[in-house]
Amino acid sequence: MDRDHLIDIRDRVMARMVADGFAGADPFDGLESAVFRASGLGRFCLARLAWLQTIKRGPEGLRKVVRIPKMVNPKTLALLGGAGQGVVLCDVLDRLLELQNPDGGWGYPFEWQARAFYAKRHQSNAIVTSFVVDALLQSRMQKDHPALVHAAGFVERKLWRDG
Repeated sequence: MDRDHLIDIRDRVMARMVADGFAGADPFDGLESAVFRASGLGRFCLARLAWLQTIKRGPEGLRKVVRIPKMVNPKTLALLGGAGQGVVLCDVLDRLLELQNPDGGWGYPFEWQARAFYAKRHQSNAIVTSFVVDALLQSRMQKDHPALVHAAGFVERKLWRDG
């Protein structure tokens, strides 16, 4: 595959993302299903794990049948903004700032279940926060910007462990 073809694919994907307002699917957003929520099974850890795996491994059409909405993921925006030493593909600074949580961090726009823990929708976490902070720094945001200061406070208060 030649370079021009790859650039064309990238441009078409970006145009689609912009047209969709950067909202899309995630392999772990299955708990946002209206069908699963209505079932009452969400109160059981094993049911949440099984449902996530079913959605993750199921056919693409399943997402529509069980009514999982498309969502804007701050981590995706951060990657588009150059996080992780990536290429800046678009200016998402304002969107990232809008998505910062009151505690100073950022989180996934969906609830999810791991074997060891359950995370609420938008719950700030180290992974998303670190990607977003990296993207903000890539955008040349000053280190004393209120959003970065607030994020540093989140990391210090909620994530930092001595020793």
